[in-house]
Amino acid sequence: MSGTPKVLKEYLELISSPSHETYIDQDERGMDRIFNHPDIQYFKNIKAKNHYNYHKLKNKNKHRPETSIIKSPAFDPYSREYLLKRLSTFTALNWHIPLSSDQSDINELSCARNGWKCVSISANNNTKNHLLCTSCNHQLILKFNDINSPSTFVPFDFDIEDYQELNKSLVSEYSKQIRKFGHSSDCPWINFETPLEGVYYPRPFINSTNELLTNEYLKNLKNLASNLDVLNSTSGVFKDALFNEEENPKFSDFIKISKNWLLNRYFKDNKENFFNLLERVPQWVYKVAVLGWGLHIQSFSNHLVLLLICSKCNKRIFLNSVYHEPIEKNNLIAATDLGINLPSSGVLTPCKFPPLILGKDEHHDTLYTDSGPDESELDGWDKDKIDLVEEHKSWCCNIKLIDGSTSLYQYYINIVTNSGNIHNEGTFYTQYDIDVSNILNSAHKRKHSFDINEGLDKFHKLRKLYLVDDDI
Repeated sequence: MSGTPKVLKEYLELISSPSHETYIDQDERGMDRIFNHPDIQYFKNIKAKNHYNYHKLKNKNKHRPETSIIKSPAFDPYSREYLLKRLSTFTALNWHIPLSSDQSDINELSCARNGWKCVSISANNNTKNHLLCTSCNHQLILKFNDINSPSTFVPFDFDIEDYQELNKSLVSEYSKQIRKFGHSSDCPWINFETPLEGVYYPRPFINSTNELLTNEYLKNLKNLASNLDVLNSTSGVFKDALFNEEENPKFSDFIKISKNWLLNRYFKDNKENFFNLLERVPQWVYKVAVLGWGLHIQSFSNHLVLLLICSKCNKRIFLNSVYHEPIEKNNLIAATDLGINLPSSGVLTPCKFPPLILGKDEHHDTLYTDSGPDESELDGWDKDKIDLVEEHKSWCCNIKLIDGSTSLYQYYINIVTNSGNIHNEGTFYTQYDIDVSNILNSAHKRKHSFDINEGLDKFHKLRKLYLVDDDI
């Protein structure tokens, strides 16, 4: 140690000095006392137990930007049901193409068969022709030049023909977007397109088509037959051609078979009562049903509007309106209170905007009125009446010719009457004709065979069986 430099001796003394050891020991013992304090240990245990829940609650309360989650239906380009659902989103409120169907490659059917639906007009969206892909959620907005009100920002005047040419060019470009380029690169609709033949346009003379048409027809017929008062009061708005079928013997056979189906499918357990109801149904109602029209109601602002809607092309016909508070979608109770008997799908989603079309008599106390036109309005009245055949959109499968001369609804009437009968599942057979006289006679016999004394005897036997004292 004698040879140790003086500097090292000083460092050795400093490190080994008692004062330094005491300082280190005191600091460590002090920290141990703090961390081992009962209060500190208590709160540490609480934190350990609630650590996960704390951060979960913290993240939950954190503000996140609003995102709209759109659940896309299963991709099935061969589904008629999905195709009709997409078609049902195109209405006069949210869809308008300035060119006619003959001049344009774009219509509701061409959009729907390529996977597009039309976004509804709402408080947050007042844009027409707003398309949304049901698979990739890409959006397209089709904008055209309004021929009736040219833009004020154009520095020079255009002729109407110029606007039409511009719109035709836009249609050509939008058509490419709809078919392919508007979808995302991985969207399945790029490589598929719903085939119209066999899906939208049913193939004739096969059992599946007969079954499909029967189901759709009976659904419409029940809808209309359940609202006879409404239909009878609005029948004056239809053209006289609708009532000419009453003179057609073949159509009379079609009606007889239709009554048979309706009773067997919907009123099988109570045929006698509902047979009398069907006897009140006018013959022209069957024509409305076979043409594909169904009755619906929809609230527009403070108006309740009565509509006929084709389920195949979604064409809507205004029948009447009444001032009424809005009725929510599928609210059958409110509809029943108004005397309207509809399925849940018959009450449509309310719209905050007033209806586009209102009749002259807007303040009816009921949803329908029995008042016809004034005598001063009779001249030219038939020109304003509704033709339920022509009202369909030109591409609608209900009126499209299937063999060059016969439309689908005419084919259906012919094949039903020529085959004698159809089962409610679409199989042709001849065993379910209803014997009206037998129904009425059996009801008459049961009515006269009822003996009140026999009924009282049965009642007393039941009382004894359940130990009920006759003296009570």
